[in-house]
Amino acid sequence: MKEVSGKVAFITGGASGIGHAMARAFVNAGMKVAIADIDAERLGPAATELDATGDNVLLVRLDVTDRDGWQRAADKTEQKFGAIHVVCNNAGIEAIGWTVEEIPVALWDRQIGINLTGVFNGAHYMIPRIKKHGQGGHIINTASISGLRARARHPAYIAAKHAVVGLSDALRAELAKDNIGVSVLCPGAVGTRLHLTSKVVRGGVGSVTPPHQEVVGTAEPSAQDVNWYGQRVLQALRDNEFFVLSHPEYRDLVTGRHNELLAAFERAETIAKAIGYTPNRPR
Repeated sequence: MKEVSGKVAFITGGASGIGHAMARAFVNAGMKVAIADIDAERLGPAATELDATGDNVLLVRLDVTDRDGWQRAADKTEQKFGAIHVVCNNAGIEAIGWTVEEIPVALWDRQIGINLTGVFNGAHYMIPRIKKHGQGGHIINTASISGLRARARHPAYIAAKHAVVGLSDALRAELAKDNIGVSVLCPGAVGTRLHLTSKVVRGGVGSVTPPHQEVVGTAEPSAQDVNWYGQRVLQALRDNEFFVLSHPEYRDLVTGRHNELLAAFERAETIAKAIGYTPNRPR
């Protein structure tokens, strides 16, 4: 989508963090933006900062797990701006410091519901509206570098972010014929309020202390200024990039994992030859 001026973007988790950085970059590029967030108290200040007149920014309170809420939010956006071209499924929470057997099941469900099913909901309910106007569009799903690697004691977060990468790849294949691009943002450490907003959104399980506090405080590559992500995503939108990465420091971790995968294919081929099996090559 080379020409973005005048286009309409719908951003979940748009009142703070990466979502708000996207909104700022989009508005500065001449786009109209619907900022959707579950945190009603932050919606007003976030919008005022971007557009004092309210002509280019719409506020929408939305819990991304609420499917009726998605329909109402989409209707409200179309009533204000006339069409939706770009959907940024960015809302998410984190909860780390548990193993698979230790994590409270309610916390698992809440993370999967927001970090994965929330992305599905955005795609499921918004794509038909993009197709309807026939002008093309773009879906931007926020995953994480955790969608490309794995760490212990992050089970629900890792599972959801890997799934968002896969879902995005499936969408890319499905939507190419409709002139709808797809990007998956895989940020590393970011200077945001995610650890604070996550406690609120997690609700009753938010007060549960993780048994492995040392994991929560584990050092990561330096947290980048969140505003950089807004410009990074805007460029990805214009260039129709699929993988949108931030931290080059993670290259070796991802490369190591892919080398292990390639070695597993070589091992499979060796075993196939040993037992006389001839693989069917994909067409």
